[in-house]
Amino acid sequence: MLETGGAPVKHIYLGARDNVGIKDFDPDAELEITKNPGAVKDLLMVSSSAAADGDYLIVNDAGNVGIGTTSPARKLHVNDVMRLQPRSTAPSSPAEGDIYMDGTSHTLMLYDGTAWRVCCGGSKKVEKPHPHKDK
Repeated sequence: MLETGGAPVKHIYLGARDNVGIKDFDPDAELEITKNPGAVKDLLMVSSSAAADGDYLIVNDAGNVGIGTTSPARKLHVNDVMRLQPRSTAPSSPAEGDIYMDGTSHTLMLYDGTAWRVCCGGSKKVEKPHPHKDK
C-alpha cells in the first residue's frame, strides 16, 4: 500500500501484471487513469512547474488533448508549430481524413476517402511579406 505521511493513498492500485491504476482496480496498461463519473476536472497534466498546471500537455474532462495549451478546444489542439515527419511512400490502408507529408514531392497529402490529394506544398513557394515593407 502506498502511503503519504503515514496515511494510505486512496485510489492507486497495483494490478496483477504490475500495471498501475489510478481509480481503476484492474488496469489494462502500464498506467491507466479512470475519470470519476460526473467529475469536471482535468484527467492528466504535464507541467513545467507546480504553478503552470498543464502547460506542456493536458487531457481535459472532455477527452481533448492540448499540447502547449491548457484549454484544448478539439480532440488534438497544438499551440505552436507541429511537424509531420516526411515519408517517401503513402501510408497503407488509409482512412478519410488521414494526412502525411510526402518527402519526395514536398507536399502535404490528404486522403479524401477514395484517393490521396495534394493539400498544399510542392514547388510553388509562398513568400511571407516583410513586416516593415510598404504594400
